[in-house]
Amino acid sequence: MARRYKEARLLNNMKVAEAIEKLKISQPTLSAWEGERKSPSIDALEHMANLYGVSTDYLLGRSDIQMLEPTFEISLEHLYVLNGQPVWSAKYGWMLVHASEQVLLLSNGTTISFRDVGPIYTAPPPFTENLTVLHSPLKKAALSEYDELWVEPISSDPLLRGELRGWYHVKNRFVENEFSSRFYLDSYGAKWLAFETEL
Repeated sequence: MARRYKEARLLNNMKVAEAIEKLKISQPTLSAWEGERKSPSIDALEHMANLYGVSTDYLLGRSDIQMLEPTFEISLEHLYVLNGQPVWSAKYGWMLVHASEQVLLLSNGTTISFRDVGPIYTAPPPFTENLTVLHSPLKKAALSEYDELWVEPISSDPLLRGELRGWYHVKNRFVENEFSSRFYLDSYGAKWLAFETEL
């Protein structure tokens, strides 16, 4: 599988001179790593992952999920490769990245442009990988207008996401599926999002 050492450096707009200085290695060593002629040590791989803000699995080509921690600040350039993934802002809360439109979708259905959002941070691994969001999530106030909704949980656990996503019936204070799993309306936008159609 192809390594992503150079790709991760370029995602951070980092020149070779800056990378070798921060990694404390020589230019030939970095070239050998990026050309896959040599492999970095485990310590060097971890240092590279920390410097570039990606996971070691991403660098090794074993995962498409880049980010390490929910509190890692995201640069504007990173947003373009995080399409369909949740991100967090102190001002707006949880949002979904819509890279082709260069906007972030809020749970109330409004959008914020990439350039206007301010500091944003990574979230747990996305609840849908490689998803291009074609529909905006429903506004919380509109949920009561529906008898049935498609629910996408926001969770770092992919098994839990797969088990809980699906069609839910709208009740008074919560939505519930046929297996009696519930999401309460007061956690909308933080723990789940709803859509009119299946994603």
